Amino acid sequence: PDGVYSVEWDATAPWLSEQTMQVTDMDGNVLGEGAAPSACFFLGEGYACGAPDLTVTDMSYDSWTGRATVTVKNIGDLDAGYFYTMAFLQDPDTTQTYPPGYFQYAWQGLGLAAGDSVVQYLSSYLTLPGFTGGYDGETYTLYAMADGYGNYVLEESEGNNVMSMSVDNTSPLANSTWNVWRGADGADLAVIENVSSPSWQPGNLILYTDEPLTADVEYCYAVTQVDGTTESAASNTACATPSAPPDVPEPTNLVGSSSGFDVTLTWDAPEPYEGAPITGHGTPSSTRQGGDTIEDATVITELEQLTGTTSGYTDDYDAVCPYAGATAPDVVYSFTPTTDVAVNITTCYSTYDTKIYVFENAADNLATTVTGADACSDDAYPPGVDDCTIWTSYIEGVYMAAGNTYYIVMDGYGAGEGEYTIDLTPYNPLAGYTVWSVDAAGTPSPIGQAAADATEWATVLFAAEPTDISLAITATYNIPGIFDPVVSDVVGPVTVTVQIEDNPNNLTAMDYGDDVHLMWDPPIDASNMELAYDDGVVANAWWYAGAVAVRFRVNGTYSINGLANSVWTGGWPDAVLGEQPYTLSLLAVDSDTDLPGDTLYQEAVLVDADPTSETYGWAMTDSLSTVPVTVTGDVFVMYSDFGYDFENNAPGADMDMMGCDAVLDFPGNKYDYNVSVAETWALSADYGSLACGDWILHMFADFTAGGDVASFGNDGVWINQSGASSAVDLPAPIASMEAVNTKDNPSVLMNPPVVDPKWAHESASRDLMHYNIYRDGAHVGMQEHDMHDYWDNGLDWGTYEYHVTAEYSDGHESMATNTVTVTLSNVPPDASMLISPGDGFEVAVTADNLDEEVAFIWTAAIDADNDPVEYYVEFEAAVPGDTLYQILPENAVENESFEDLDADGGLEGWESNGDDYAVINTGDEIADGVLFEAADGDAALAMAVSSAGGLNAVYQQWPVDMLPAGTHFWVDSWAMHSSADPINDGMLAVGAAFMDADGNTMEFQLGEPMTSADSADVWNYIYAECHVPEGATQVMVGVMRMPAEAGGTEGGHVFADEVYMHVPLTATGVFVTHEDIASAAIDLGLEEMTWTWDVWTSDGFEMTPSSSGPRELVVTVDADLVGIDGGTLPQEFALHNNYPNPFNPVTNILYDIPEVSDVTLEIYNVMGQRVRTLVQGSHQPGRYQIVWNATNDLGQALSSGMYVYRIQAGDFVSVKKLVLMK
Repeated sequence: PDGVYSVEWDATAPWLSEQTMQVTDMDGNVLGEGAAPSACFFLGEGYACGAPDLTVTDMSYDSWTGRATVTVKNIGDLDAGYFYTMAFLQDPDTTQTYPPGYFQYAWQGLGLAAGDSVVQYLSSYLTLPGFTGGYDGETYTLYAMADGYGNYVLEESEGNNVMSMSVDNTSPLANSTWNVWRGADGADLAVIENVSSPSWQPGNLILYTDEPLTADVEYCYAVTQVDGTTESAASNTACATPSAPPDVPEPTNLVGSSSGFDVTLTWDAPEPYEGAPITGHGTPSSTRQGGDTIEDATVITELEQLTGTTSGYTDDYDAVCPYAGATAPDVVYSFTPTTDVAVNITTCYSTYDTKIYVFENAADNLATTVTGADACSDDAYPPGVDDCTIWTSYIEGVYMAAGNTYYIVMDGYGAGEGEYTIDLTPYNPLAGYTVWSVDAAGTPSPIGQAAADATEWATVLFAAEPTDISLAITATYNIPGIFDPVVSDVVGPVTVTVQIEDNPNNLTAMDYGDDVHLMWDPPIDASNMELAYDDGVVANAWWYAGAVAVRFRVNGTYSINGLANSVWTGGWPDAVLGEQPYTLSLLAVDSDTDLPGDTLYQEAVLVDADPTSETYGWAMTDSLSTVPVTVTGDVFVMYSDFGYDFENNAPGADMDMMGCDAVLDFPGNKYDYNVSVAETWALSADYGSLACGDWILHMFADFTAGGDVASFGNDGVWINQSGASSAVDLPAPIASMEAVNTKDNPSVLMNPPVVDPKWAHESASRDLMHYNIYRDGAHVGMQEHDMHDYWDNGLDWGTYEYHVTAEYSDGHESMATNTVTVTLSNVPPDASMLISPGDGFEVAVTADNLDEEVAFIWTAAIDADNDPVEYYVEFEAAVPGDTLYQILPENAVENESFEDLDADGGLEGWESNGDDYAVINTGDEIADGVLFEAADGDAALAMAVSSAGGLNAVYQQWPVDMLPAGTHFWVDSWAMHSSADPINDGMLAVGAAFMDADGNTMEFQLGEPMTSADSADVWNYIYAECHVPEGATQVMVGVMRMPAEAGGTEGGHVFADEVYMHVPLTATGVFVTHEDIASAAIDLGLEEMTWTWDVWTSDGFEMTPSSSGPRELVVTVDADLVGIDGGTLPQEFALHNNYPNPFNPVTNILYDIPEVSDVTLEIYNVMGQRVRTLVQGSHQPGRYQIVWNATNDLGQALSSGMYVYRIQAGDFVSVKKLVLMK
């Protein structure tokens, strides 16, 4: 009927902002449409739908908090769904879905009913002073916009969603100072210092450190506030007694080593520092479930694992870290320590997106960690584990003073709730290590630091001539109850020698089964060093009204010949790239402030916006490469002037924003301007969820220019002038920028800058010829100068040591890299169990049941190393004068030697895409006087380049139901080209082509082809690994003749023989026809034959027989089928190519004996040593097959490589090659 209809969504359903509805009649006419969470349509005259309409009716600003409070009313006819209210310093563009420039916001997750209002405190993201770089005394117009991000509420217009007001950005403490009063050992208090805090911002504490003091003397303090000429009453009195630093353990066994420019220190970690046991006052609760509020918190008296759920509880508390405004339910635990302690807290194994924080004595009074940070965590991952659930929370070192009560609040991000696990563990006070350089006078200077869990420190040092450097180490502790870091005794020094060397370095090794993969860095060119602290992968970017810099900490004199940086290329904050230049600068260190100082060089640069370029997403200076700047010591590289509209405090039309990697590994090298301190350089803070790591700023330097010692390495953790631990000296977390990648709005760069840009001035190889690979001291291989890895394949199980050297054109070989040790081991697969047929099963074969099948079935096997397993079914039968062998799976290709022709004279089983091929027989003439000889049998395939130009293929086909997606298989063949009919630049390969449902070629998978570089007039082995891709409906496998260039027709004939396709048997069963089972008995004229069979499981390295085999299968053959036809016996001696080849772990060898003969079949290695005798004895006429499992006469497995098999039968001798590939 006519009327107004409302369509309502479930308000708790996910992704409402992405859901819409549309109503049509039967003719497709649209009657109405709308978006979640509530939409409307009407039918008939006189009816109409309304809409929500948000407007800001009131706003205020608090200079103490730096945040606005906004009243939003829905004056529309319909309820509004959830929305953001955002604050800006410029009038937001209400026509944009995501207006830029916001700096604080609030989330209204419950929506707003028609006619209702809501008061929102914009508690999330930045304060106004935080956004402007501090209280600057300026007057700003503050804009508030309802539904200011994402347009989640569908309104007819958002033109009335904005309100503005003027705010004075002056600190409420601008005219305040504080007198600090002190009395020692019971004496009256007297003023010792007047303290000001011009850089104070909301949320900051006003700090004062009183030092030095006398140990074991009690000092009492009070503070008064002075405003102009008025002084307040004194605060409460607080007393503390400093103590002498305790004796803390030092590291031991310090060892220094060097290899060319690489310097490494190793040590043993100190014994654990053991403070007092961690216990709490009170009686522990009988439950481990958290209480609902502080008043009924669950009491704990010792550190343990806590479990429970927040579902069903209420939302009582919240804390900013950095997000607030959550509606998640929370539960509470309480702990009152008996001594000063520090505790690590993690929610690692909880089932939802957690948030956890700790109050001290009262709600909303956050405790702090030993580093002074708030004890609050939304997302942080605990060190040393890798199996935590996503969005884990972790707080390290929550400081808990004796006698105070601490409330551990288990909360959730947003509305998250569920089952939780809280782990409480003692904090390890070992904060890290400081590495010292000791000069000739014995004076130490800090040059680097290592983390608390490190036992190694490495760097790169440069010297124009051999130089001895003395290094020492101390351990630093942050002990609860002691304000200052405690430093251990000095260990060392040890002396290392640094000298210019042209050796490769940083050799690493990984084991893959019985293969070893070596990787190394190329030799260092001290005249062309690229210095960087980042990993080169852009993970995030910021914009804000300022500049950033990286401090390069270098000792000695050197020249700088280039500066480069990488930017965010993902269309943020604008879609323009590479049109607006920005500035890269080189700055000196200000000797007074230890911050960026005078400008030594600057240049306007443009980003490379060509996505096909080798420097895409990067910019680099130009003039420094020809006129370098020579400096001594540290310098800063700065990024600035990036197109920001400073006049209007808003983004410009093209801002190519500085990129950073994902992890801040070097906090002491990352600086920003106008963030932590207004209009001042400062170390970057830990900005938490903004997840911006090290700036991707690079510096190119020539360390040979100064003729002095210079150093650069992973010593970027900040050390202040006293060498104290960086953990206590980094500034408190303050964020004053907008990030492209946050938790609320995660962003992954889909078109990132290149990771390793190739600059025109960089030299690829110098005079380096190749690398030499050594295993256990013996030279085992070489690698090209531009390759920095090497595979050592097919090794026996055991332990190996490797090193690598560089060979140069002047004939000298460099010193060795570091030595790496690799242990190769393998656990054989478990045995399968035979199921059917049973032992002694009889098969009676007649002419009427040749097509019937016997099911051979077994259980699945498991490999402890998680190697993929495949199965081989092995058959063996004793017949008069011989033993027969057969193995499944067999060659998947039929007519593999091209011997069989069909009724029309074509190749049986094969297809082609043209007519440019033929069968060639042994004895046929290739050219005048040049006769052909097949690799096996009498025939082979001869192929020319397609006369139409392009690919010429001869292949067999399989539908996808026979080779489903994901199937792995390999193909091999013997291939030859003739010097009498040159191949020129063409090639021959084996492999597969895959077709989709429309008959289009999806892809080719070809192996390394035979080319003119391979030996002529001999059979060469070619091979391809293949896998069936998703979407393939047809698989074509075969040999392919290709010209040197697409469409080409040049090149002579090539020949292929013995094509083999191995499809691993991964199913636990195979069906064999009666005809196949009885074929050997029929050929030999036997009415009864007994096969012994078993199933072997292979993991690619070793084979395991079944646990219930072998079994016997008795075959009886009807007399009418049995008979010896002399035509079936071989007419001449022959040794056939083994199959498969290469093989692993077994291969079949066939040979023909036309007359009674004494036969010997042996395997030799390439050194000519016999390793296995397979056959030795008298043979009756017939074709024989034997299976070799790649072991020697002692039953030991042989290593990968080429082997030779040789047969002698009377005067007949034949030799062929086979390849064992593990």
